Amino acid sequence: MLTTILFILKIIGIVLLAILSLILFIILLVLFVPVRYKGYGVKERDEGSLLRAGAGASWLFKILKADYEYGEKARGLTIRVLGIRLRSREEKEEKKKLRAERRELKKRTKETSNRESGKGQGNGKTKAEYTITEYDDTKDVFRESIIDPKGIPVEDHSDKESAAEDIISHGRDENTGDKNVKQDLFERIKGLYDKVSGVLKGLRAKAEEAEYYIDALSNDASNRQAVELILKKGRSLLKSIRPRKIMGTVDYGAGDPADTGRVLAAAAIAYPLYGPGLKLNPDFEESVLKFDVTLKGRVYIFVLVKTIAALYFNKKVKRLIRIMKKENGNGR
Repeated sequence: MLTTILFILKIIGIVLLAILSLILFIILLVLFVPVRYKGYGVKERDEGSLLRAGAGASWLFKILKADYEYGEKARGLTIRVLGIRLRSREEKEEKKKLRAERRELKKRTKETSNRESGKGQGNGKTKAEYTITEYDDTKDVFRESIIDPKGIPVEDHSDKESAAEDIISHGRDENTGDKNVKQDLFERIKGLYDKVSGVLKGLRAKAEEAEYYIDALSNDASNRQAVELILKKGRSLLKSIRPRKIMGTVDYGAGDPADTGRVLAAAAIAYPLYGPGLKLNPDFEESVLKFDVTLKGRVYIFVLVKTIAALYFNKKVKRLIRIMKKENGNGR
């Protein structure tokens, strides 16, 4: 009996250990297997050409994959799991609508075929077959009339005009009208004054709020250290997730050689960010913007979690957040 109980407990322990190992394995996959992303943008030289752009991300050998396309004949957002495309609710509703339209078209085709073969109602002629449209030039309208096979009008289905229109009477004599005009002008001026006063009050409140934040950040050493930590972690995070490869060509011309030269000078300063894979072709004569650029990179979830945890559990950062939210008055 004891041996049986120990054997059962052993099996349960093995199963629990396997489940925990599987959970740990999945967590490690999520944290340390990078999410790879890519993007592209294409703009032809012609002024009438449209911009085509797209972005995509994949994880774990494309088990999960998402793509987004923008431009002419773009598919929009598509998500795939194990290569199977997931349809959005809008796509499912559109597909149902398309099926319903097809069924309705088949039904109408069948009814038309029955009428032509003499299986319709009556003598095979329907009301629609005897409908004629006439133009009434006196009232500038089209009228539809139903006639029998002999050409005698049977029924008039034309749009009937209203026998009388609604008449809005202002009920004001000249003196009353002048009084109402003055009243309306006074109300408009008062409304404009209220709007201007509201804008000025809002600007005054924003200025006081900005002054509070500037004072909190500049006059407190702890807050300055918290801001420095946030900037440091932010730079480290951007360095980790920035594109690893940027390839393509960019043809640029501002139409003015001086402006084109300024843009090239700024691009030269940013050269460490994009590297030799991106070729810049200046045009000092014409106004041109043409590019075909592709970028690739990766994001480690572990780096994101580490950065967020380092900031969240830092006491100085917590204090700074409370001050920004004005939860503790003067922040002390």
